[in-house]
Amino acid sequence: MRTYRHHPQLAVAVALAVAVLLMAQPLSVLAVNLLPNGTFESFTAYRVDGTLQIWNNFAEYSAQSWTLHEADGSAGLHFMDSYTLGQSIAPVYGLTIPNHRIEGNRSQGFGSQSSFSFVMSQTVTVQNGADYAFGGKIVTYWKGPGGEVNHAAMFKRIGIDPTGGRTADGAGVVWTDWDGTDDAWLSPALAVTARGA
Repeated sequence: MRTYRHHPQLAVAVALAVAVLLMAQPLSVLAVNLLPNGTFESFTAYRVDGTLQIWNNFAEYSAQSWTLHEADGSAGLHFMDSYTLGQSIAPVYGLTIPNHRIEGNRSQGFGSQSSFSFVMSQTVTVQNGADYAFGGKIVTYWKGPGGEVNHAAMFKRIGIDPTGGRTADGAGVVWTDWDGTDDAWLSPALAVTARGA
């Protein structure tokens, strides 16, 4: 699970690219990615109540196998793969916006000109008593790539529920600290032992 929030009195266009994976990590064994589409290479049209979402004349896309949960008041939030997001906001900044990603061809991106809060999540089957790690790469741009940097505007974190819970607000979720670092790739990570029923 990842959550993002935007400081409520600040409103400006943003972009995010993420690549997150959940890895089984017994100490002597190589990591195994347990998440379907954990590297965000596959996308599907983003629909709300069956209606295809459009922003800046571009169709919106969300990463396949991931569930998006938008908080109330996040109506100005738009999801696209990183390449499409770059194309859609390039006219706003009057420059070419790169396809922000660490590896592969795409990453999950989003843009907003107003306050927002959302969670992207996935539920996977794990072995009770086994150790797991969850980590990835996240970047945010307060006023677009190369624009004003603001470390107090957008906050992000990752979490995992080792008890088997399925919601981001569950009591068992273990979270990293909120991080407002802007215009730099972050590498949040967690390690937990599965203890669900």
